[in-house]
Amino acid sequence: MSNTFKKWKDHLLKSSLPLEQIVAEKLSLHGLHVHGEFAYLRKNEDSNFTEFSVDLRASALSQIREDIDIWSTLELLIECKYASPDVNWIFARYPKLEPLMSNCLHNYDFLSSFWVRDTSPITEIEKNAQYVVNGLAITDNFADNKRIKHGLNQLRYAVPRFLEKMASEDILSDEEHSIRLMAPILVTNAPLRLLKTSVNFEDISKANSLDDISDVHNVIYHFQQTGPELAKCVKETAINVHKNFDDGLRNVKFESDYIDRELCDSLETIAIVHLDYLGEYINSLKNAASTILAVTQQELASEFQKLNK
Repeated sequence: MSNTFKKWKDHLLKSSLPLEQIVAEKLSLHGLHVHGEFAYLRKNEDSNFTEFSVDLRASALSQIREDIDIWSTLELLIECKYASPDVNWIFARYPKLEPLMSNCLHNYDFLSSFWVRDTSPITEIEKNAQYVVNGLAITDNFADNKRIKHGLNQLRYAVPRFLEKMASEDILSDEEHSIRLMAPILVTNAPLRLLKTSVNFEDISKANSLDDISDVHNVIYHFQQTGPELAKCVKETAINVHKNFDDGLRNVKFESDYIDRELCDSLETIAIVHLDYLGEYINSLKNAASTILAVTQQELASEFQKLNK
């Protein structure tokens, strides 16, 4: 009887269902509206469209200028991955190339009636960030990278479809559009470990524990350039937005090549956040979304004219 009782608890926890509820409650507590899961279509191995989903979508609206009515909309796509108490997630560092990367919190102001003039509140979030290229879940009994990769892929393929959704929602509105800021986030309760710099095979063979060869972090950023299948999905999205969602209110040409580049940049970096740090991380995103400097089309044109006099 006791073994049966333990099994249902293990199955429930490993489903990530309790983790999803805990994360949703944290999002709500920190002032975000939780929309539930975000479902989207994606081609499977047989090139047939199959429905996939990201566990949670959440958003928050902030007024960023009082002299004129300019707002930002913070959009979060969150995938939740529960880990048993003996599981650690360990990652290899991305060596010294951080300045080349796009931030996890990405600015889609080409969807807006306004332009972001200063993105420093966004870049400040990752000022001392740790970037990684690969990772795996590890215990004394197994090592597995599929669960982490699955969560990251779910998010990366969801972003282009979510951009389409944002553009289609905006075209139905006759009001000026808020500035959209979006971040894909993978949340786990597993310790997030990075291999220490200059670790070699001998260091690992002599190590008594993971503490000898790795450090624990609250948040890390997974970097990956867009692969061929995802790039195809991005290009299809860019063409669709270019053809179908320019309502003429933004005075912006939805050039498909520009949208393609913006999307590819925004897919490169995904935040992996420990559950205990999620509230603080959400606050940093909300702060950035409410303190960016935004200007109107006319103000931007005036600045450009002054620079060219």
